Parts: sequence; structure tokens; C-alpha cells
Amino acid sequence: MSPLIRLCTIATLALLLLSGTAAADSTVTCRFTGTARLDNAKVPDGTIVAAIVGDKVYATVTPTGYGDSTYSIEIQPRDGEHYPEGTEVVFQVDGCKADQAGFVKMGENIRLDLTARSATTTTSSGSPSAWVIAGLVLACLLELVVVGGVVYVTVRDWGR
Repeated sequence: MSPLIRLCTIATLALLLLSGTAAADSTVTCRFTGTARLDNAKVPDGTIVAAIVGDKVYATVTPTGYGDSTYSIEIQPRDGEHYPEGTEVVFQVDGCKADQAGFVKMGENIRLDLTARSATTTTSSGSPSAWVIAGLVLACLLELVVVGGVVYVTVRDWGR
């Protein structure tokens, strides 16, 4: 057998082994797909959607070709890692935590539509922050009354 034929045979076997490994690894992935909304609105193309499993972050961007606000994330543990079935997956849309969570099911394609709220969303008028502000304003007014009273007594008694 010529050296060229041996080299081709070895290269072919190596490719077959690698493709067999890749095919076997593709069954240990878990894919989440769906729509992503932020503040009850569709997100623009290029918005980052992240899936977080433990301390590992898997991220993608909303594509232009599959429709408005769609995403697809593949969870594939790195070499030597394993996610047990049912491990929680936390999602973020443009850095904001989604209301929904998923669970790892290796070899599955899971449909999960995501909704998230940004930190800049306004709150109702009866929120605790409005009460805190009102309390601070009242405290400042009381302090002015007390300081004003002390100044009045001090000035009045100055000449005695």
C-alpha cells in the first residue's frame, strides 16, 4: 500500500471517528426556543437573550431571519461537565431577569416564551418609594421648624 493511500485511509478514519463523536454529542444538548418580550413589547433584532445554568452563561441574540423577538439557545455542557435532568435554567432578556425559568432535559427542544421587565419600568403611585420620599420631605420640614425655633430663641435672648 502506497504512503498516499495510507494517509488518505487514516484521514478518512479520523473524519469518521470525529463525525461519530459529534453526532453522539448532539444528543446531550438541550435547546430552548421561543419569543422574548421586554416590558410587554417585542424586542429589536440583536437583543441579547441569555440562559444561565449554575454559573455558566449561554447567550444568543434575537435573529433577523426568524421573525420578531425570537430566540434559540442551545445548552451543551462543556467537556467533563454534566447537568442533571431537571437542573434549573434562569433566563435574561437584554440583561433583565425573565419571569419564566426552564429545566434541563437533555436531547429535548423546549418551547419557552420569555417575558421580562426592565428596572426603569414605572411603579404605581402607592409604591413604597413614594412613601419614603414623603417621609423625607416631612422630616426636612420638621427639622426646619426646630432649627427656626432655636434661631428665634437664640436671637431673642441675644441681648439679655
